[in-house]
Amino acid sequence: MKKKRHFSEVRIYIQGPHIEQVINHCLSDSIVLHHIEKSKNEAAVFHASTRHISDIESIAQKYHCEMEVTDPSFYEKSFGYLKRRWGVTVGILLFVIITVVLSQMIWNIEIEGADPPLENKLRNHLQDMGVKIGGFQFLLPDSKTIQSALMNEIEGTTWIGMNKNGTTYHFEVVEQTLPEETETAQPRHLVASKTAVIHQIYAEKGQPVVQQNDLVHENELLISGFIGEGEYARAVAATGKVLGETWYKVTVAVPENLLLQTLTGESETEYEITIFGKDIPVWGFGADDQFSQSVVKESRYRPSIRGWQLPIALKINEYQESRKTKNTSEKSTVEKAKRAADNKIQQSLSPEAEILSEKILHEDTQNGKVKLVIHYQVIEDIKSETPIIQGE
Repeated sequence: MKKKRHFSEVRIYIQGPHIEQVINHCLSDSIVLHHIEKSKNEAAVFHASTRHISDIESIAQKYHCEMEVTDPSFYEKSFGYLKRRWGVTVGILLFVIITVVLSQMIWNIEIEGADPPLENKLRNHLQDMGVKIGGFQFLLPDSKTIQSALMNEIEGTTWIGMNKNGTTYHFEVVEQTLPEETETAQPRHLVASKTAVIHQIYAEKGQPVVQQNDLVHENELLISGFIGEGEYARAVAATGKVLGETWYKVTVAVPENLLLQTLTGESETEYEITIFGKDIPVWGFGADDQFSQSVVKESRYRPSIRGWQLPIALKINEYQESRKTKNTSEKSTVEKAKRAADNKIQQSLSPEAEILSEKILHEDTQNGKVKLVIHYQVIEDIKSETPIIQGE
């Protein structure tokens, strides 16, 4: 059975006429020997620490014995192996160092709950504190110190929370909400902003002067700001809801032959490794130059260990060949023109406006374009404010 020995112990073979004296001398000098085995031909084998080899050798020579180290220690074997494989050793050492350094860097800063101006202000403060992409985490103060400093320096926030997940710093901001200042409205009338037929009228404050189905024109009085009669009359800020039926005529023109982008089914893939914020191609070089026209689909995979994301990612770019073809369908061209007209009318209406109906008044094809004239019937808010001039 093979004897177990310590990592720093060697196996020593000794032969001579006075082996017992050598062993006794070693023990008297406090040299610890393990697993001593003596053979019949005046020889013995034992284990001893590496630091006692020279002492044992001197004692063996004193008693005219020969000594030989038959099995070096685990440390010597390991060092010899690493010395013979110095390239692998250096590579492993560099990999460990780079991994440790990258894991201590900041790779991403996320801010949630802040509007753009406040987010920009917060990022500037973090930059001054050293919390920036590429910075080292071990050079930063603890989370409570960072959170307390941000709360004291940044106005307009109720609370700022901080959470560190691996190489990502996540900040959650709760902004202060102040009550809106209410201003005392000045006396005013509500008048028509455009020509329309009254669809619905409701006066919260003031006196309505028109009724449903009345035709009104621009600047015509809808709800008067005067209430009461005679000496009890007084001016107020008229408020209310006035919906009117209005009409719009929209003209659009689109190309008769539309260009459509289609995929041919051919594709090329490029692989890149993202590190230090830079993309390093590793496979599929020149994939983006394979086609004269292409659509790129990007995918990114970042490995993680127990929820901790590694500071390295694999990026895959798939370039799909595409071609532009002409669409000669008259029906689809007209539908395209109608959609363009709908978008145009929506841009001039408020979100609350409702389109009741639409009708194509004119359709014509000239110079390779389809021209449409469409009439829209709309229900929308038609009121506008006008101040009451003193002395009215």
